Formats: sequence, C-alpha cells, structure tokens
Amino acid sequence: MPNPVMRQHGEGSGSSSLLQAPLPTRPAPGASSATNENNDRNIRNAMQEGREISGTLADLLSQSSLADNRESNIHQVLSLAEELRNYQSPVEFTIGLVGDSGVGKSSLINSLLDREGLAKTSGNGRATTSVVTEYRKKRDTDNVDYTVEIERLGNREMDDLLRQSVLDYRRYHLRDQSDAEESESAEVEQLRLKAKLAWDTLTAVFSDRDECTEVRFQNAGIPTEEITRMVLGWKDRIIWPAAFNASTAVLTVDNAPDCADRIEEIMGEWMWPFIKVARIYLDTEVLHNGIVLVDLPGFRDVNSARVRVAEIRLYQCDEIFIVTGIGRAATNQGVEDLVVRQLGKNFNGLKRSQGVAIICTKSEDLGEPSDILRDVQHTNEFNPERMTSLQHQIEEAREEGEPWEDLAAMYEPRTLILWFMLTGDRRKGLFMSARNEHVKRHLQRHYAAQRRIRTISVFCVSNTLYNRATNERIRISESIRNRRRSFNIDDRNSAAEKKLQSSGIPELQNFVKRIPSESQVKETRHFLETRLLTLLEKTNMWLSASVPEMAASQPAAPGFVQELQSDLKTKFDTSVEKSHAELNHAKTQMLQRPLSPTPFRFTTSERSLQLRGGKEYVSKILVSTFRAFWNQDGAHATANKSWTNWNEEIIKAMVDDIQPTEELFRTESEKIFKTLSESTDQGLSALPLRLGEHRGVNNFTDTFPRRQRSLEYEIETVTDWFFDELQTIFHDLLRTHGTSYVMHCMKPIGDRNNPKLFKVIRDLFIAAMSALLDDTKDKFQEAVDKCYADIENDLELVRGEEAPPSNEEVLTGLLFDALDEAQRKREAVLREFEAGLRG
Repeated sequence: MPNPVMRQHGEGSGSSSLLQAPLPTRPAPGASSATNENNDRNIRNAMQEGREISGTLADLLSQSSLADNRESNIHQVLSLAEELRNYQSPVEFTIGLVGDSGVGKSSLINSLLDREGLAKTSGNGRATTSVVTEYRKKRDTDNVDYTVEIERLGNREMDDLLRQSVLDYRRYHLRDQSDAEESESAEVEQLRLKAKLAWDTLTAVFSDRDECTEVRFQNAGIPTEEITRMVLGWKDRIIWPAAFNASTAVLTVDNAPDCADRIEEIMGEWMWPFIKVARIYLDTEVLHNGIVLVDLPGFRDVNSARVRVAEIRLYQCDEIFIVTGIGRAATNQGVEDLVVRQLGKNFNGLKRSQGVAIICTKSEDLGEPSDILRDVQHTNEFNPERMTSLQHQIEEAREEGEPWEDLAAMYEPRTLILWFMLTGDRRKGLFMSARNEHVKRHLQRHYAAQRRIRTISVFCVSNTLYNRATNERIRISESIRNRRRSFNIDDRNSAAEKKLQSSGIPELQNFVKRIPSESQVKETRHFLETRLLTLLEKTNMWLSASVPEMAASQPAAPGFVQELQSDLKTKFDTSVEKSHAELNHAKTQMLQRPLSPTPFRFTTSERSLQLRGGKEYVSKILVSTFRAFWNQDGAHATANKSWTNWNEEIIKAMVDDIQPTEELFRTESEKIFKTLSESTDQGLSALPLRLGEHRGVNNFTDTFPRRQRSLEYEIETVTDWFFDELQTIFHDLLRTHGTSYVMHCMKPIGDRNNPKLFKVIRDLFIAAMSALLDDTKDKFQEAVDKCYADIENDLELVRGEEAPPSNEEVLTGLLFDALDEAQRKREAVLREFEAGLRG
C-alpha cells in the first residue's frame, strides 16, 4: 500500500512573497497582446487542471459508504472536493462606459462582446439610455445563452426619484423670473430640460392618474410637500408584474436581439424609471477573465436622481471608458465636462486604482480631406524611393487628363502624390490611421498639459468597419465549409483581416482582457497553493485515520489539544478586538478633530448669505448666485464667471484641513492591520510548536504553513476592501458629486430650515466611519473564525470516524494512489504555471 504520509510540499518563499506584494489593478500600457494571450491561456489551463484534480478525488470519495452521511468526516472532505471541482474565480473588474447620446456607445458594446443587436442603439431616452446595464460572464448555473436579471429600485430609492422629479419640474415652472442672473438663457434651458425629463418620468409611471396634470403640478398655491405626498401615495398603490414577485425579475433568452426586446418589453411603458440595473449573463471571450461591462446613462441626459445612481456605479468601476465621436473628440466640450465634473480636476475624484480611457468612435467618418490629411506626411508611405516613383505617376495622370489643376489648387504635392497612389480601401485605411494618430496625440498632449496625475489611454475605433469585417469573415468561413472555395479566397480573407485590425476593436478588446490579469494570477496562485492543497491534506488526514491498521498504530492526539485550541481562539479574538479598538482610537484622534462640532449658521442680508462659526470657515455668497448654485446641483457657469463648483467653494477650507489626515489615518490603519496579521500568525505558529513531536497529530501539524498562507490571504482581502471603502467615504466627504455629504445638506440649506451645514456633514461622516470600522471588525472576526473552524474540523479528521468504513480496501487503495498522483500533478501544474508567467 502506498505511503499515506504526504511528501513535504514546496513552500517556496517566492510564491509567498508574491501573495503579499501589492498588485496593480490595470496593466502596463506596453504589454503585448501575445503576452496577454499566453498569460490568459496559462491561467485557464492551471485552473482547469486544478478542477480536474478535485473532480477525480470527488468521484472516488463519493463511492464511500459514508459519503452520504452528513455527520461523517468524509462528507466535509467530499463537499470541499465538489466545491473546487466547480470553482470559478471570484475576480471581477468593472469597466463603466459613459458618453452622450448618439456617440455609438451601444454599438461599441456590441462590438466588444461580438453580439450584434444585444445593446439597443436607439436613443429613445427610455430603457436603453436611462438604466444601468451590466454585461457579465455566463455562470455555470445558466443553462441558456442569455440570462437576464432586472432589479428594481428599493422603496427609499423610488421615493428619492419621485421627490427629485417633483422638485425638478416645479423648480423650472415656479422659478423667480424677475432675477436677471437666473434668467440667463443657458441656465433656464438646463432647468427646462430637467423639468421635461421629470415630467416624462412622472407621466410614464402615473399617466393613468386623473390628478397627474401639468395644471395641478404648476399650481403655486399647492405646496411642493403636498404634491410630493400625493405622488408617493400613487407609488405605494402600484401593482407590479408577476415577474417582480421579489425585487428582481429573471428572464432567459436564446439570442441577442430577443434579449434586448424582452428587457424593453418587461419594463413596459411605465416601469423603466424604477429599474435600478439590468444584468445580462452571456458567454463571450472578452468577459472570460472576470470583466463586467457597465453601460451607464449619460450624465447630461437623465433625471438628477438617476444621475446619482450612475455616479455611485461610476465610482465603483475599476476602469472608465469615456465614449465620444472622433469628429469632435479633440474639441468636444462634453468630454472635457465629464472629466472635470465627474472625475475631478487632475482626476482627484477617482479612486487611486481607477484608470481612464477615451474611446473615439466612428473613425470611418473621414469628413473633409483638409481636416484629416494634416498628419499624413508622418506615415510610412512617404519615403524618398516611393516619392520618386510617384512623381512619374503624377505626370502620367496629368497627360491622361486627370483634374490635376483643380486638386493642385487645394492640396500640397505630397498629399496629391498619396491621393493618386492609393485608391479605395487602402487610401481610406491610411487616412483613418493618420487621423487616428493625430487625435490620440492631441488628446494625450491636452490632458498631459493640464498636469493630470494619470495617463489617459486613447483608442480610435470603427464599429461599422468591424461589423463589415466580421460579416465578411463569416461569409468566407461558410464558403470554405460548403466547399465553394473561390480563386481569390485568400485575398478576401487577408482584406477582411486588415479591415478588422483597422477598425481598432481587436486592439481595444485585448486592452480590456488584460485589465484583470494580475488579479487573476494572484487568485490562481492562491487556488493552487492553498485551496487545492487544503483538499489534498484533508483527504490524507481522513485516510490516515480511517484505515483500521494505520489508525491503530497511531496514538491518540494528546489531551491538551483542546486547551491549546481554546488558547488560540482567545488569541484570535483578542487580536481582532485590539485592532478594532486601535482603529476607533485613530479615528477619534485624527479624523474628528478638523470637523469641529461648532454650529455653522447662515446669516442673511438682502443680497447675500454668509456662513459663520469659525474664522477658517467663512464664505459669502450672493443670493442670486446661491439660487443658481442650487438650481444647477452645486455647479454652474454664468456670463460673468466660468464654470464653478460652488459646493467646493463652500467647503474648501474644511477640505484643506481634512485631506492631510486621510493619509495619516491610512498609514496608521496599515500599521494596525500589519500588527493583526503578525499576531494571528504567531498564534498559528505556536500551536504546532506546543504539540511537539506527538505522532498522533503529525499530519495535522504539517498543514500549518498552508493555514498561515490562507489566513494571510483572508486578512489581506479584508484590508483591501477596507481601504476601498475608506476611499469612498473620503470621496463623499471631500468631493461634491451627487451622493456626497454636502449634497445631502443642499436641500435643507436651500430652504434654510437646517443651517448647521458642517455639523450635518460631520455627523454623516462619523456615522459612515463608525459603520466601516464595525463592518471591518466583523469581517476580520469571520476570517479568524473560519481558520479556527478549519482547525477544529481537521482535528476531527485526525481522530477518525466514529464508525469507520469496512470492506472498502479496494477504494482505500485507489484513494491512496489518486492522492499520491494528485499531489505530483498539483506540484507540476504549479511549476508550469509559474514558469509560464516568467516566460
């Protein structure tokens, strides 16, 4: 019988240190597509082989007579084997796509996913443009091509939407038209558009209500609060379709166009304002690595309350794609507005890990030659040998009566040479390439000149060209499959491939696929080094304790093991409590001090409002300016003043005080988490040392290197989550987007019912911090409890079954052989995986 004691596992320091190293969330710009494909293949192969190892053991373990007994030790081993057989990487990276209507955002999504007709391209302002839509990797449980989950807003979110709609509508129709500044056409037009969107929302949902009339909603004699109560009452009497027996409806569809139609159909004419998100699960290559594409509503196209939903989702994304038409990309104020308003100057409104790319669509629309040929002379088509040859072609063209004189009056000779040399697709392809490079350089120089702290990636794409090329390749494949190979099939295939690459979509797809590669590497290494090893070690312990002759030769575990377990549990719990207390102390000492509890109040005069309370927090605002500020959600421009974020102006002094403390708190938190990790590691290390050389627990003590790695991984995961949430809280405190703390206060301040601006902000901030610290403690406690429970389960495995299986010698022998082979294969897979990464 093979030796049941497993060989010493390779615990190379290189792998462990790699797990500790911080990993970037996006790739280096220079990474090649070949390298990306090799890494992707390496990850897929390693995960697949790991799942196969788990499946082989699961099949054998399930043959035991105790496999169905939930009280048996083998059941926990079998459950783990089945879990790893079906293991899917939890890594997800979200890419949020934003852009104005008509720029080709939906077409871009269809191209990236290789699904024509999946994202609706109509700009009707309803479901296709006003609902956050996520495109996700198909799950193992999805048994059709497309599974759709449509989630509606919660009651509070619906209330917020309807309140905002009533407010937006009445803000325009009941505005004070005597104020000269407020009557500026640009501001009034913005208010009008918001009022229209608000009325579209209200009538979409409540058109069947007799009281839902513009006469009633524009009646200044009826208080806004009364109108709002009436609308909320209508909402409470809504009868939802049967598909929404819960907050989410689930659809299953067989093809892309039907998927889009079913989504629009179930939302109907009235439901779309209440839809929070639609999730579409499908099988397509660009999503395989855990990418989630998020189609966000245009920030200038939707109701203010819906903008807030989009803003929250935007900040949660790992990468942001700003989509714009190439014709105006270099000068499009909409792109600039989005960068400044939503992402912040110098991108200071982004998370540290977020990346930004500008996607210029419709690159096939060349426009006027004078606009696109400015950079042609920099292409490879211009070289001395080619120029000499082309001069002769020009002369021949003149002799044959080509309209040389007319062209010569418009373009320089070098451009004309190119014009005559190239025809059809080749010339268009060169012009596209030249114009694309010009736009890329312009945008990159523009944002670099503003000293932004991040590099913007720029891509120029043509969805039209991509669709033509893919359709041509389909036709070529059908011809070959049907044995209708024509004499020029190779030329056609080559032309289609060139057109495909010229579209820019393959380059963008490769960029998308490599975004999560580093995190996928980390997760794959953890799967092979820790999770799969856990299964092998548990199987080994169960076998060693369950074979009668082997179990008899091993003395029982020493009686003081239970005492050691209790000591470890106390050590874990104490470490978590200590870290929680230290975090709260750091919060009190470093974060609350700048936010003085002194009440800050408005004083009013005929023409101005003034904040008072501390000498550093004083801001004087003209009444008319404040009204414009409120009308424009905190930011606007006037004839005499450029675009200004007035929220930022009000809280600037507070921001200046608090920003330095954020970094101090982060540094202190890192120290606390490091101490926690070291403390739990020491507790784990002490247990096998105190067990000593007792033979009854040899297999058990051999598992501790793996336990240390696993707990370290869990603590690191919680730590990453903590800092991500911390960024969100400071973002809500220091920035003035729609969900920020200052925007929570704007309505009370506007009505001047609650003038304690900074106290409200302080209370919201402290409440959010306290909740974060409590949640962090719970997550750390869950991590150490999981480790402790695993130790208890393994000690049960060491003790053996209360009713060991009999007459299973053949199965036992097969399991020993399979376990030995699984260990060899795991080590080989891990070596091959690491070698592939180095390669």
